[in-house]
Amino acid sequence: MLDLKKPFRLGDWTVEPGRLAIECGGEERHLEPKAMEMLAFLAEHAGETVSRDVLGREIWAGTHGSDEAISRIVSLLRSHLGDNSRKPRYIETIPKLGYRLAIHPQPLDRKPGTALLKRFSRRVVGTVVLLLLVGLLLSVIIQSRAPVIVDTVQPDPPVFTIAVRPLTDVGGTSANQFVTVGLTEEIINDLSQSPVLRIVSRNSTVDRPPVGEDGGIDYFLEGSVAIVDDRLRVHLEIIDGKEDIIQWSDNYVTVRSNYQEIQRELSELVISALNRVIGIETELPQREEVDLVAYTDYLNGIFFSKLRGEQPLRASIEAFNSALARQPEFQNARVALAHVLALLPFYSEQDEIRAFAEATRQLDALNGAAFAEAEAIRGFIAFRQWYWLQAEAHFIESLQANPNLANTHLWYSQFLSTVGRLEESLQQARMAYELDAVSPVVNDRLATAYLWLDQDEEALRRFATGASLGFDSFQNPGFLILLWRDRDYEQIRAGLRALHPGADLDPLLDNLEYLDVPDARTELVSMVDRLVLQQQLIPRLEFGVWIVLEQWERAVATIEKYSETKKNLDIEFLFAREAAGLREDPLFAEVTGRLGLENYWRNAVPSDFR
Repeated sequence: MLDLKKPFRLGDWTVEPGRLAIECGGEERHLEPKAMEMLAFLAEHAGETVSRDVLGREIWAGTHGSDEAISRIVSLLRSHLGDNSRKPRYIETIPKLGYRLAIHPQPLDRKPGTALLKRFSRRVVGTVVLLLLVGLLLSVIIQSRAPVIVDTVQPDPPVFTIAVRPLTDVGGTSANQFVTVGLTEEIINDLSQSPVLRIVSRNSTVDRPPVGEDGGIDYFLEGSVAIVDDRLRVHLEIIDGKEDIIQWSDNYVTVRSNYQEIQRELSELVISALNRVIGIETELPQREEVDLVAYTDYLNGIFFSKLRGEQPLRASIEAFNSALARQPEFQNARVALAHVLALLPFYSEQDEIRAFAEATRQLDALNGAAFAEAEAIRGFIAFRQWYWLQAEAHFIESLQANPNLANTHLWYSQFLSTVGRLEESLQQARMAYELDAVSPVVNDRLATAYLWLDQDEEALRRFATGASLGFDSFQNPGFLILLWRDRDYEQIRAGLRALHPGADLDPLLDNLEYLDVPDARTELVSMVDRLVLQQQLIPRLEFGVWIVLEQWERAVATIEKYSETKKNLDIEFLFAREAAGLREDPLFAEVTGRLGLENYWRNAVPSDFR
């Protein structure tokens, strides 16, 4: 019987339980202890269906792992093994029963033939060696007379990075902006389906790198849109990212009518040009046929969803609903609607539970379409409801299905900082930025990730970039923390007044400088208490204010107060340097236990903040 405590083979992988490592083709990956335990247990029962109850009992001995913990570990294993839940090669999901390892483990013989040779006498070994030499000589003679056979196994094709800049509206008419934004977005979506293209978004105001320098971009795709009466003219260019030379350009002129047909023809034009310029062979994916009016509504929805804010998001929801009313099977509109519904509570007074339920209903109606996008949205919803293990499992599934979704990396970054994994949070934020440097929300997230790691200068720079792209930095309480660190009282006052129109904050704002004076802090705490009691301080700022004032009991009470309306709490504040005193207080264990973080750390990755 195979000893699974020793290294063994599993398909393409070498599994080394003692080192918590797997290796394939020279690439080594390290697993969490429970992930290795589960892999070894499934290997021991290869070919059998193992129930969740059995896994919970065996892997989490004495505590019995939750369904979320089990799902998370399975997702991690699939990610490390390069497996796919929809077309599994290694770990199969048996609906309502459990999991099954589809491949049987094999013994690992690190020195092939060693044991066999020891069984032979020297005389037999000599005979074998002689026969091998004769065989080798014959093979050389035969090969010298035979035609050369070239190995037909081809290496993986190179991947080219294409930076797509937003199409510019030559006319500058706001009524036509939805066309330029929507066409850009859909071209990006089409090109992203190619396995040999890595598509990233870049701002049109960002200069290309100097000639000869490697900015990590192989080619830029740029263009403009001009709409005059019923005519639409699109100019497109492909520019070498290193030499700054236009490799291709073309004009597309048509009657403004079916935007889906126009978008499709533009994508085909670009793909054809890239095939010639780069020397690749790639095709456009099949797309669903969409009603003209429904597609126009969809482009409008995409445009409004980029603006954020309550009114744009509600306009986006209205547009997507209109598209779906005309064509219920329009899957792109449905997943976009679910995305916006999940975001709305964070820009309005919309009840989050109701919004999440409606977003989930839309995702369920997809029937497996847009899998990566849907998993990311499910992850975001679980994360905002503090279902930590379940959220991470969804994020991993999404990234495994499509690692090039900036939004998934952004949300996963926010999740990781909320559970105290700050370095990993920054890594995910950087990945989001690489994919979509033009996004104001991505720049804001990257700034926040730098903030929690005390890289304040870089955080300030990224906040400024986000603001230049249209994001209101004061909507992020982290920005106020950064201003507080810099003692920029004037900006703090301006920001708080903008966030509280009509509120009487002057007694507090006029005395901000005294926050550093211990004798004056008691009076400032009383001022904040009155503002909270009078509901003049927006709920999302309460937790951060108590952290800055080092009022740990009030901070903990705020968590309890908003445990049902979780959108008002930025839990990642717990891991800011301003909360160092709280982390040393016995209250910290109570808080993290109440939030479910202790359970997450037990079942996932232990935190440095425990």
